[in-house]
Amino acid sequence: HWWPSLGLTPFVKIPTASSTKGLGTGLADFGAILLMSKDLPWDLHADLNIGLAGIGVAGDPGGMIFRNTASLSISRPLPLKGLATFWEIFYSSREAPETRHILGTDFGFVYTIHPRVALDTSLEVGLGGDANDYAIRGGITVLLGPLRDSLDKP
Repeated sequence: HWWPSLGLTPFVKIPTASSTKGLGTGLADFGAILLMSKDLPWDLHADLNIGLAGIGVAGDPGGMIFRNTASLSISRPLPLKGLATFWEIFYSSREAPETRHILGTDFGFVYTIHPRVALDTSLEVGLGGDANDYAIRGGITVLLGPLRDSLDKP
């Protein structure tokens, strides 16, 4: 079938950090991300995420900036079981009046050590705006909900 898998992730960020210490605006943020996922020829997989968020502006109780985000990621499994590589390009509009947009790309690897646990690392390169010139990132993903097709059997 040609339709991608679709999902919607709504979110609300409750202001629990200290805005006097510069750890937030003291205002709630909200938004949603549209998630699209599609298997492609040549064992490739594409994920497209498009989001819109309302970000509170510090010092202005009624002030808000609407932030747009978008990312496209292409991944492909490698011959070593559980290992995949990916490339991503991403954009985010400004999140505060004094900042600029972010445009960047990253390349990396994901290693699935268990159907519920994956490790990832990437090299990010800034392409424009307030993006970092470069960054090295790493992370862990843990699935807490049920798995499809009994995948959590080792």
